[in-house]
Amino acid sequence: MTHPPQGWYPDPTGQSAYRRWDGEKWSDLTSNDPSSPDAVVLSPHEATAPAAPPRPRHSAPAAPHSPTRPSPHPPQPLDDLFPSRPASPATLRRRRWRKALAWTLIASALLIQMGAIGMLAVENLSLETQVLEQRQEINDLKRQHEEENERREQEAKTQATAWCAGVSVENRRAVPELFMKYQRAARLTQQATQNECADRVAIAHAVSEVDFSLLQSIAIEECSQLPGQDTALVRGTLTYSGPAEGTKVSDTLSTGDVWIDVTLVGSQSASPAATTRVEAVTPGESRNWEVTLPYAGLSDIHSCRIHSVSWWPSNAL
Repeated sequence: MTHPPQGWYPDPTGQSAYRRWDGEKWSDLTSNDPSSPDAVVLSPHEATAPAAPPRPRHSAPAAPHSPTRPSPHPPQPLDDLFPSRPASPATLRRRRWRKALAWTLIASALLIQMGAIGMLAVENLSLETQVLEQRQEINDLKRQHEEENERREQEAKTQATAWCAGVSVENRRAVPELFMKYQRAARLTQQATQNECADRVAIAHAVSEVDFSLLQSIAIEECSQLPGQDTALVRGTLTYSGPAEGTKVSDTLSTGDVWIDVTLVGSQSASPAATTRVEAVTPGESRNWEVTLPYAGLSDIHSCRIHSVSWWPSNAL
């Protein structure tokens, strides 16, 4: 089998433009330079032929010392082979108009987006302003609420101080009314009073309960004029049952002193009240009492009357 002469031929493997043929087989030498002295330029049809060893030409083989050289006229680019035709003025105008229209649309789209962004920014600013205003209103309401609570607490403390000062043995006759006032007071005032004088609240409770029961357990047994004197003698009994059950009065406040005020009553006048004190009366105990009172200047005295009764715990004196 006759092989072609050695030289540069198109690379059948496609790894490079040319590969060296040593006369019997393909070598490892490759080249991309079509101007190599030994390169062989094939026609386009031959260049795209399947990769296979070159076949010997039937024509007379070239002399070993004069290898085939590449064509002195390399292929021209397509732009040179087919030159572009110059555009007409109308086409150029249309192109300019199209380009201007495209840029106008792009600018309009950008302006719309910027406007939308600006509107969103304004809306966000408005919302932030509303939120800040609402927060300020809430803070103002909280401050007003706190100020109102402080005012009420101070008012409750003032009322509690005055109430506690009124609960005393000297003012014992008004204590039941004070306890009713305490019961009708607001919860805040009651709490302030408990904090100020819880012991006096308990005393007022006991006094109001005991006074009511004493009014039903005191009786006048004698009302007479002492011989040779302008003085009347009044005697009676009292039965002290103590606070009623369920009133939650402490046992330490059950024993107390009783003050009984008695007056002489006539058809047109009455004498000033005279007071007697019965000390340390315990629950369930019956005690006698007496009191003298002048009636000089009075006429037509026909009876004696209990004017008032008061009570106070003995251990709270």
